[in-house]
Amino acid sequence: MTVRLLSAVAVAVSVATLAGCTETTGGLAVRAPTNPNDAIVALMDTGSYPTTAGPPPGNAGRDPTAAAVVEARRMAQYVLGPWQVDATLVQQDHFATSPLATPGNLGAALAYPLSMWPGVQQFVDIGVTHHFVAGLTTGRVGTGIVRRLQNAVMRFPDPDSAAAAARDMAGVSPSTQLEPVSWFPRPTALRQPLDAEWRPEACAEVSSNPVHPEFAASASTDGRGVLRTFTAHGSYVLYQFVIAGTTDVACTTVVDALIKQEAMIDQFVPTEPAKMAELPRDPSGQLAARTLWAADDRGPWSEGVWQPDAWLHFEYDPVKAAALFTAAGIDWVSQRLTTVYQARDAAAATRVVDQFTAETNALLDVKSTATGVPGFPGAECFNRAGWTPGPATDLTTVTQSWWRFKCIAQAGRYAFVAVSDQEKDVKQQISAQYRILAGE
Repeated sequence: MTVRLLSAVAVAVSVATLAGCTETTGGLAVRAPTNPNDAIVALMDTGSYPTTAGPPPGNAGRDPTAAAVVEARRMAQYVLGPWQVDATLVQQDHFATSPLATPGNLGAALAYPLSMWPGVQQFVDIGVTHHFVAGLTTGRVGTGIVRRLQNAVMRFPDPDSAAAAARDMAGVSPSTQLEPVSWFPRPTALRQPLDAEWRPEACAEVSSNPVHPEFAASASTDGRGVLRTFTAHGSYVLYQFVIAGTTDVACTTVVDALIKQEAMIDQFVPTEPAKMAELPRDPSGQLAARTLWAADDRGPWSEGVWQPDAWLHFEYDPVKAAALFTAAGIDWVSQRLTTVYQARDAAAATRVVDQFTAETNALLDVKSTATGVPGFPGAECFNRAGWTPGPATDLTTVTQSWWRFKCIAQAGRYAFVAVSDQEKDVKQQISAQYRILAGE
């Protein structure tokens, strides 16, 4: 065969081979996807992010804070969400929602939203004195007659310690000013002086109920009732902070919350403190290692692998999310730099992506980014046009809600979300997360 004929054959073979390719990148022929939304890994930009799973996180180990965080995650599905008391309480209150792993966490949770940061140390000392174990606080805001509800469950070694802690916590004098952070339509620190002095022994009208707050104090702001309560229940201290139309409504809200919370926490099987080091950091056995992490491994307060009911404390709309999680058969939710939802199957994951995309599209000042994700046409990305920097107490945590850029995508049975204040970065995150989950 002549050289000319060999060349002709080579050209023909090359044309046939490249006929199924979209383009050539760096000398590599890239095959066209069979579905227009299929990912093309060779075209993706993942920056410096990892593209393969990391090592499994192992057990909590001897770090007492890590062990307490894992125990708090276990407890979370037995902590009452405010929306389970009043379905209008769905707006997130990030600074009232987090695991409580140290006396310092406890102090910050009980001081907010009161402007009583000098009192934080008193709560910290109470936690140390009575050997606080672990807990979780969860808060939501609404526009109905109940405007704000924070519910916290704090575990102590035994009932006597919990009873003493509840009494001492109630003895910490609250401040005369509220300073909550409103997250809607954008993060804003509000200062609200109280109209009246704090009145101890509030909620006397419900004291004859079988379930009622043990220690209650009330005040008012802008004509609304403000109430904080502490109640010992077994080895736990149950805490509620309520702002409602009247003090009577606030007291009724607390009673409702206590009835439900006591029943829920009674179902929880706590881990003996001496055995908490043996708790697995990833109870799913695999999802944490497959969730994208930051270079410094820093994460938000919600970091970890959670049961779906537990994760509702951190969802944008927990009422809608609860129904979605049931319909989609969500097994686990993992939060590191990105958030990954493990659904029953690929069709269920698509349902999750569709609902999250619709909710994001409905937000004020949000629109799709002008360009898509290179090599990942199935990813949906958004830009919040009215974004300005939010409170900087913990930028990673704040970014989860007050993001500038957000991408939502799917890989098989997994739906996942990335957020960032930089468009290029969020697209690199979503691409890297796809590759980790897809194994490509």
